[in-house]
Amino acid sequence: MQSCTDVIIASYLPRDAAAVVALEGEIRATAGTKVHVHPTCLNACASANRNRGLDLSGSPVRIMLDDDVTGLPQDWVVKLVDLMERNSNCVMTSPQLMNADGSFGFMLGFPQRRSFGESVVELRELPTACIAVRENALRFDENFVGSGWEDTDYCAQLRQEYPEGTWMICHDVRVVHTHEMKNQREHFMRNKAVYLAKWGKLQGE
Repeated sequence: MQSCTDVIIASYLPRDAAAVVALEGEIRATAGTKVHVHPTCLNACASANRNRGLDLSGSPVRIMLDDDVTGLPQDWVVKLVDLMERNSNCVMTSPQLMNADGSFGFMLGFPQRRSFGESVVELRELPTACIAVRENALRFDENFVGSGWEDTDYCAQLRQEYPEGTWMICHDVRVVHTHEMKNQREHFMRNKAVYLAKWGKLQGE
């Protein structure tokens, strides 16, 4: 287990916003290990905030979560990092996303529903609502406006950089994603067009 893990809160909200302050406290209380928490809080697009967090991080495995994630279980950081350390070919993992009503949340690239264990994601794609990812030189594309599609693009970059890499879900770690979709709906079609111009098609097509 790495001695300290960087945890990025990717948010455009102000540093003193109630949601950011509460999430930072929740992370520290539940991580189960020493963490450096980096709230990004740039008045900019999701990609710029995600890149800010990556630039502040130095741990071999770093965790990134959106400001609309909550319900973090005890030792969740320990469990996600442990999965990465046990699976050297895994480039990204996510906990099981849940909805606030207790139902299973949407997991890009993984339509199945499981309540325990670990799964390899065959489509090699995950949402970045809450992820652990290995240190690498890749960055989120800041041509995407607001939020949306920057995570799909980042997974495409990872597939290109690590053609033999795997994506995994740790179902034993469940977190609630309220899926606020800040600055996403109004830019959805524009950002999709940016993605398709860059990659030609969606993964799995």
